[in-house]
Amino acid sequence: MKSKSFRAICTILLATSAVQLAGCASTSTPLNLPQATHENVTTLRMLQLAPVAVGKFSFDTGGPLSADQFVYPRGTPVVSLHNGSFAQHLREVLRVELDAAALLDGRAPITIEGMLLDNELDAPIGRGNAKLRAKFTIKDGADTVYDQTFSVESAWDSPMYGVAAMSAAMKEYQSLYHKLIARLFADPAFKQALSKQG
Repeated sequence: MKSKSFRAICTILLATSAVQLAGCASTSTPLNLPQATHENVTTLRMLQLAPVAVGKFSFDTGGPLSADQFVYPRGTPVVSLHNGSFAQHLREVLRVELDAAALLDGRAPITIEGMLLDNELDAPIGRGNAKLRAKFTIKDGADTVYDQTFSVESAWDSPMYGVAAMSAAMKEYQSLYHKLIARLFADPAFKQALSKQG
C-alpha cells in the first residue's frame, strides 16, 4: 500500500514539474494596462513642448497579422487588452506618457502617429529575448514634419520553470514599449519638429 501511495505521489510531482517546465497555458496572458514612467514623464517636461494629439497606430501591412495579435513565450499566447493589437498597446503607452506630462490634447493640430514594424518575444530556457521596432510620424495637418524609425531589444536570464520564465518575460517585454517611446522622446529631431509648431 505504501509503495502504491509513493508511486502516486511521484507521478503527481513529475506531472507538475512537466507543466512548469513547459510553461504552457490553455488561456492567453494579457499585458498589463500601461502606466506612465517617471523617466519618460521627466524627459517630456524638460522638453517644454506644446500639447499634441495621438493619432492612428497600425501594424506593418507587410508583416504577418498574427504578430500584431499574439506572441508566444514558452507556447503561452500573450495578448494586448487594446483591441487585441500590440500596435494599439504601443499607442496607449505613448498616450499615457504624454497625458502624465500634461502634453496630451485630442484637439491639438499636431498629431503623432505610428506603425509597429517588428514584434518579437521568446523565452526559452537559458536566455530570453524580445525586440520591438516602430516608425513614428508627426503631422501638422496634412504635412508630415517628422518621420523616424526606432528599435529596442532586450535579453535576460530565462529560468527553467514556466511560471518564473513567464514572469521575467512579461516584465522585460512590457518595459520594452516604454523604452521604445523613450527613444522617440530622446531624439533631438522630435523636439525640433514639435518646437517648430510652438
